[in-house]
Amino acid sequence: MQDVRLIEILSDTAAALAAPDASPDAVERVLADACARGAMPCTMRTTPNGIDVDWERTANRLEHGFVSVLGDCAKLALAAGGASAGRTLGAHGFSLELERAASIARWRGQTLAVAVFEVKGLEMGPGMIDQADVVSDVGALALSAVRQDDRVGHLGADQFALVFPRAGTFEARSAFKRVKAALAANDRMSRDLGIGAVGFAELGEAGSGAEVLAAARERQSQARMRHAYLAPVDPTHPLAG
Repeated sequence: MQDVRLIEILSDTAAALAAPDASPDAVERVLADACARGAMPCTMRTTPNGIDVDWERTANRLEHGFVSVLGDCAKLALAAGGASAGRTLGAHGFSLELERAASIARWRGQTLAVAVFEVKGLEMGPGMIDQADVVSDVGALALSAVRQDDRVGHLGADQFALVFPRAGTFEARSAFKRVKAALAANDRMSRDLGIGAVGFAELGEAGSGAEVLAAARERQSQARMRHAYLAPVDPTHPLAG
């Protein structure tokens, strides 16, 4: 088969896998169709660890290259299916998930937003609040208020972050209101904790996950400064913000 024809098949396959409504269940079907159209002497199937290829005969260099690119596209499509859903991520896991989501957003021509917020009360110290328990509770409440493919992470100390695929800052602000309401409706959270400064940012056309997170943190810092200047001062605690 001519190289141009294989490139056309790869283009069609990548478009099918990158479609916003592409499901993980469709990956094997798309791969099988691509192999059949390209007359590849192999069978491709998805596994928990990625893609397996069974060759019917020794493949030439062109066939190996074609199947390798197919596998890379399929792995990205499978990753878009939503690993790490339903749990609060640590700082490292959140960073990895954010970069994964940013890559998918750029690949599919979609937007992505990040919110960073602080939970006042976690800094109260040992013996007053069980921080690990509170982190788990805050994460669970936040997850209950967002979509299935949104992500929640604890960045350390009193800092939390949310990733909103297929959303801009307007949608992220609306979603965060639901998170804030969920925390306020919980007796323990409303009694011991409070929401502090919040920052939002949206993935730019050439931005990375790290860059959008940095932008959200910068806007959180700006919000914290505005609050410090505008908040009424407690006369019994002159240094209070």
